[in-house]
Amino acid sequence: MLCEEGSSKRTVLMHAVERNEEDIIDLLFKNAPRVNVNICDDKGLTALHIAAGKGNSGIARLLIKHSANMEAEDKFRETPIFKAVEAGKLELAK
Repeated sequence: MLCEEGSSKRTVLMHAVERNEEDIIDLLFKNAPRVNVNICDDKGLTALHIAAGKGNSGIARLLIKHSANMEAEDKFRETPIFKAVEAGKLELAK
């Protein structure tokens, strides 16, 4: 799945992932059960791309638990697994 052109910019979820705010992410999932974890920013990145690129396995697992697409491709056709490997976080690619 390649993210569509014209997608919105970063969401609250993406900002929380970027800042490793696991408590905020938990609050979002508990209080806004329809949070779309697969929305892309203007670069085609999803929250899972961001977590994988930062090597945050706990947040990555939480996003996957909430249906994050592990096969999502950014504008360069890179998946979250690619981002993890690129960042040297090989344990996330398993």
